[in-house]
Amino acid sequence: MNRNPCADDPDLWFGYADDNGTDGAAKARSYESAALEARALCLRRCPLALQRQCARRAVEHGVEFGVWAGIKLPGNQYRKRGELERAHETLRRIAAGEINARELPENAALLERRQHHPIPAVATVFHLGGPVGTVSAA
Repeated sequence: MNRNPCADDPDLWFGYADDNGTDGAAKARSYESAALEARALCLRRCPLALQRQCARRAVEHGVEFGVWAGIKLPGNQYRKRGELERAHETLRRIAAGEINARELPENAALLERRQHHPIPAVATVFHLGGPVGTVSAA
């Protein structure tokens, strides 16, 4: 299993396919649903040290989109600049070890709501070399 759940399905964490033919409202619902799932996976599967590294990376690179260390970033729209500044400040505090992303009220509530949801399993398929076709014992 990959240590970073975000590497398993990047679209879940960093956006979604924009060419799926749905309208704007459906895309917004899809994005919100993906962001909730990504936050829950991050908070349940990522160790605290990895969340801090993730938060540090997002702050250092001025990231504006996606889910980082359990925090959903609102994007680069002018009207959401205050929300983005608050999210970056939260990420700075997570990176510095001042706060734990799991203990933020909105994240604690999300974890509480999803405590009975199963964590998706990640499967790895190995293809072993060998004869192809049926093998007869005769």
